Amino acid sequence: MTTGPTPHVFLTRFNLPANRVEQSIFSPEWLTARMRLFEAYTVPSVRAQEQEGLSWVIYLDQQGTPDWLRERMTQLQEELPLHPIYLDRALDPETIRAHVLRVSGRTMGPVVTSNLDNDDGLATDFVQRVRRLVPATTPSAIYLTKGLIWHGQRVYLRQDRNNAFVAVVDDIASADYLSCWAGVHDQLESVMPAVREAGNPAWLQVVHGRNVSNRVAGQLVAPGSHGARFPGLIDDLPDVTLPDRVKDLAARPARLARDKVVRPGATLVRTVIGPRRYEDIKMAIQGHR
Repeated sequence: MTTGPTPHVFLTRFNLPANRVEQSIFSPEWLTARMRLFEAYTVPSVRAQEQEGLSWVIYLDQQGTPDWLRERMTQLQEELPLHPIYLDRALDPETIRAHVLRVSGRTMGPVVTSNLDNDDGLATDFVQRVRRLVPATTPSAIYLTKGLIWHGQRVYLRQDRNNAFVAVVDDIASADYLSCWAGVHDQLESVMPAVREAGNPAWLQVVHGRNVSNRVAGQLVAPGSHGARFPGLIDDLPDVTLPDRVKDLAARPARLARDKVVRPGATLVRTVIGPRRYEDIKMAIQGHR
């Protein structure tokens, strides 16, 4: 019989290309810029989580990862439950299950995986809240639906029922074990039940010049009102003034109208060309920005 908290494994794709041609996307400039974001937002977020039963698998390209990045990953292993895995082939569900099995230390029972991009952050209680929501039915998706969007010294409160920070719990002993990458994050409910909780913001998406997936959305909020939940990430941002709020109110209808067009359009394109090719195209655009 297993004891202790439900194992939680973060899964991060760092620089995995679909093929050798697309390796050019991950230029030295791209890797350097992405590592700055990773160190500024993602690493502190994982460091602030409840550490018992926590693991972090980071997938990197065997051929395209430079020595300095390998060395930094090794250094981070000294302070975090981090497991860099270098691949020379595409990921598949069986390989992911084998890695989760190894790092979690469990051979049976529920194990949670959750997606964590290498330029995003988490509230300090993200893992704790997900564990509290683990249902008896497996597999199940777990969404903490409120989060923050950071862009240009401003923070926006966002409600997203099917966000990219989804966690999936399944029995690791299952031959058909499903991870958080079992499908596109906003379509997992089509293959498994979903549990949702709103509450306080649980995640932080960083909108920057190389990120074509995220965009400003939600309601402008004062960073200080959420700084304690994201220590060191947003607590040094300037406060929101009355003119800022007026400007945000004026811009909100245009953002809502944009989302009504962009989201269905993206879903249609992804359905037509397939999720893998869709992600490849997004990555290619990011690499040339």
